[in-house]
Amino acid sequence: MSPLDLSLPSTRYLQTLIRDQVPVQLTTLTGENLNGRLRWQDGECLCLACGDGEILLWRSAVATVRPRIA
Repeated sequence: MSPLDLSLPSTRYLQTLIRDQVPVQLTTLTGENLNGRLRWQDGECLCLACGDGEILLWRSAVATVRPRIA
């Protein structure tokens, strides 16, 4: 498993989204859009809480993460 490098701006940004429970839209490399809130991250995966429960995504499968505008 890759260690979580907290010195990276991207990791700190995602951690802010998690801490503040900001609704996000996550787009996968296959073009699927997922909406929810990030629950946690580690060196390999992200956990997205959505209406269907929680989805575990490999970081390498994620194209974009952006705050969702209500």
